Amino acid sequence: MSGHPRKNRAAAFKAKVALAAAKSKKAPAKLAKQLGRHPNQNTERKRLLQEGAAGVFGESGADLPTPVDLKALRAKIGKLTRENDLLAEAHCRRDAVEQQDSSSAALDENKKRPREELGISAGPAWVPF
Repeated sequence: MSGHPRKNRAAAFKAKVALAAAKSKKAPAKLAKQLGRHPNQNTERKRLLQEGAAGVFGESGADLPTPVDLKALRAKIGKLTRENDLLAEAHCRRDAVEQQDSSSAALDENKKRPREELGISAGPAWVPF
């Protein structure tokens, strides 16, 4: 592996290389030496330029993004946020009811156990729950 970092070229430079490759009458190797690029890179840029040239004049309308209705998207986001809040609130209520039911079930379980097992005397002070 070489010790120098990879160069990232700007789009303007790539376009310049592609145009030079398209216009040039020189051999690809000589042009590559002049531009400081590999011949395969120059050929690839030329090919991309030729394939994409029709798009410059508007012939490839299918590639254009469709306009987005932000108002509708924001309304949908608001609706989903309200639904999530409602569901989270219902979930918290359900958890509270379940917790209350489980604690009352534990009390009911204790009522069914004999006094001796619970360590409660059988005197008159004993009152069931």
